Amino acid sequence: MDKAEELEATFRCSICDQEAGRVRFYAAGEPVVASDRPASRAVAELDVILRKIRPAGQASLVVETFYGVESQPVWPERVQALSRAVRSGEASALYGITYAYAPFHCPDCHTEYCGSHWEWKRFEDEFHSGVDAHCPRGHFHVLMY
Repeated sequence: MDKAEELEATFRCSICDQEAGRVRFYAAGEPVVASDRPASRAVAELDVILRKIRPAGQASLVVETFYGVESQPVWPERVQALSRAVRSGEASALYGITYAYAPFHCPDCHTEYCGSHWEWKRFEDEFHSGVDAHCPRGHFHVLMY
């Protein structure tokens, strides 16, 4: 895969057309570049450290959502499928690989929603924390774990 090739997709809320999420694929060894969000700068700084300890061939996908920015590991066996999914611009293709790649997508509604339309909350229990939500049609999903 050509490192110069930009693999990024932005997803709009099906109700209000605001940004629901954005994903950016980074090939193995390619540094994460910060976007305009403050949390993205922190992810880029952390990536400098993580690139030193990542297994060979591991790429990353930066997922920006209404509740934050995360860098998700992409194992070598998922690189081709993930790059096709990002190129397609279909959140369902990303979600089909793992929900963490498109948490703004409701697979029951087959569409995407922004933070204003998900009824979402952060949760914490003894061992885990994350974000769970109901979409506008009432479907429950864990968006981040």
